[in-house]
Amino acid sequence: MQSLASSLRLSAGAAALLVAFNAGSADPVSLAAHPLLDNGIYGFRLANALDKATGDVTAQNRTRGFTQTLEEKLRVPASKPQFVGYPNPAANGQLVISAVVPPASRFATASIPVCAEQGDKIVGTYSITPKGDVVPDPWAGAQPVGASSGFAFLCRDYIKARGQAMMQTDPAQPPPVKAEETRRP
Repeated sequence: MQSLASSLRLSAGAAALLVAFNAGSADPVSLAAHPLLDNGIYGFRLANALDKATGDVTAQNRTRGFTQTLEEKLRVPASKPQFVGYPNPAANGQLVISAVVPPASRFATASIPVCAEQGDKIVGTYSITPKGDVVPDPWAGAQPVGASSGFAFLCRDYIKARGQAMMQTDPAQPPPVKAEETRRP
């Protein structure tokens, strides 16, 4: 019996040492947490904005599903912007909410661009700040025309432009080297 207790103590001590040594070696990207995960108020603010924009009381439920999908992406940081769309798959006539999740290196500073469409038009473009504020994000692009049947993804140009802008201003990405800079006189 004495040797069993000693073995268990020795195993527990080794496990504690292993945990202690590995505690500081986690990847910093995996430890990054988006500030919105601690602040659920943004969901209510977005739901209110979409309710006003559409006049559709079901916007509250749609927004709840979108925020759950968004938070799943925020819990798994990536090195590049990620697309979020809800519902998926979508059908024409539904309120569809799309967003671009910033890369983990920009979690503390970058807003999350959101585009909502219903039927054959974009009903709103917004930015969710890291503090949870939902502010209008005017879209200067052309208002696309929807398809008469099926889902047309009218927010495509807005989402694509905002995602590309995140990549161009990402401080973790080194600036591109121009061909002229590599030549020596």
